[in-house]
Amino acid sequence: MRPKFRYRTLAIISIICGALMLLNTYEYLHGVWKLWPVFPLIVGAGLCLLYFKKQRFEIVLLGIGTYFICISFFFLFLNYTSWNILIDTWPLFIGFLGLSFLAPVVFGKKRGIFIFIALFLIFLSLVFILAFSADSKLWPVSLVLFGICLLLVGRFDQDGKTNG
Repeated sequence: MRPKFRYRTLAIISIICGALMLLNTYEYLHGVWKLWPVFPLIVGAGLCLLYFKKQRFEIVLLGIGTYFICISFFFLFLNYTSWNILIDTWPLFIGFLGLSFLAPVVFGKKRGIFIFIALFLIFLSLVFILAFSADSKLWPVSLVLFGICLLLVGRFDQDGKTNG
């Protein structure tokens, strides 16, 4: 993609978004403000596209892009439901961080510590959800999930090859 084309595309997107927000401000359109999470979605998708288009694969681009995409969908969900449920769903941010570490494992062929960190953060997110927002009788499920994570992590040695 040529640099001029990229700037024109970004300029057109900015003009359209600004015009829509302005129409919303003066009450010609309603509900446009609920679409603000589209901005981090565009940034996240752009970072992921940069990762896949570069010759040098920077896994940081993929991780941050994945995190932005996850939180933007979650914020869109909250905009159309209720932000009050954030009281019970805050551990999802930890899970999104785990998914951002899992993306290089899936798309970048990175193994080792990435899969351990990803599974640990996703497990931690599930533990917090079970401990703080679910029924108090469900906390033993966290032990089962921890055991499953240990089995999955144990299948990978330091080189990233499966042990069988």
